[in-house]
Amino acid sequence: MLNDFNIGSDDPFELRRANALLAGEVKSQALLIGKLQH
Repeated sequence: MLNDFNIGSDDPFELRRANALLAGEVKSQALLIGKLQH
């Protein structure tokens, strides 16, 4: 997913969208890591 993602925009809407996508990805990975550790 992130390999095709380009955050080269100065548009605030696009930056907020990118931020939301990245935050979702981080949360998903953190939950998966938590499951793997237990």
